[in-house]
Amino acid sequence: MNSTKHTYSQSQKWSSAQENASSFLGDLAELFKLRLSFLVVFSSVLGAVIVGGLSVFTFSDFVLLFIGGLLTSGSGSAVNQVLEKDVDKLMKRTHNRPLAKDSISVPKVLLIIGLSLCVGLTLLYFLHPMAAIFSMVAWALYGFVYTPMKKMGPFAVFIGAIPGALPVLIGTVAVEGQISFLAFLLFSIQFIWQFPHFWAIAWISDTDYKKAGFRLLPNVLSSKDESVAWQCLVYATLLIPISLVFWYNGFLGYVGLAVFNIFNLAYIFYAYKLYDELSDEAAKNLMFSSFFYLPLVLLSLSFLIIL
Repeated sequence: MNSTKHTYSQSQKWSSAQENASSFLGDLAELFKLRLSFLVVFSSVLGAVIVGGLSVFTFSDFVLLFIGGLLTSGSGSAVNQVLEKDVDKLMKRTHNRPLAKDSISVPKVLLIIGLSLCVGLTLLYFLHPMAAIFSMVAWALYGFVYTPMKKMGPFAVFIGAIPGALPVLIGTVAVEGQISFLAFLLFSIQFIWQFPHFWAIAWISDTDYKKAGFRLLPNVLSSKDESVAWQCLVYATLLIPISLVFWYNGFLGYVGLAVFNIFNLAYIFYAYKLYDELSDEAAKNLMFSSFFYLPLVLLSLSFLIIL
């Protein structure tokens, strides 16, 4: 009988330990914003492949860039949540984050941030010192400049677009050790892409953002209006001249130019639909198109420039 009770007790302890581990991993994934961090690392890897090719960018380089980028980006996301934990409680889209619902303590998160940042930057330094430097710049801008500026005005979106575009540059400098013109063009794509992306999200989340005191839409007075949609359309259209610079400098042939602009025109179409309809549904469609645009463009460029 005692043996049975002991076995049952051990089983309960094991089950509880599994639940705690699962809960911690779930909190960690939310702290690191894993989907966003994967997109960040994906753009870094493709940036490296585009400028260096698969023959130069080896598997060991991939491991260093992937793990280092994931840890650095994840720690930056965690910093954002530490600074905004009280604000996150006010918004529907963020009230279930670990710090907002008190499922993990701030000291524990700070320890995670410190460890992941140190390990991540070290791995990137082994890849190339410039990769670590740019990663640190992106981390600091995102956590300690963009985050507090979100309550000051829409200029925060411009600031946030810099660390948002640096990942692809980090991938290129990891291979080349310098900022080449091609690297700058890739940075430009990711920088400009973010404005319709940011503002589509801000349009959808306008009510939530107002509760939190965020002022991210370019028209902070009337919020969701024609001027916001117009700026989304203008920035999306700016991607076409960038494609022409790729072609003019010999980075793309006519086929590559056509493929690039198929994606550009699709992005412009959804920005125009927002301008035409001024609806939450159109903003959602623009937001989802932005999720597909960047990885598809970078992936296509990695083939079109290499081959």
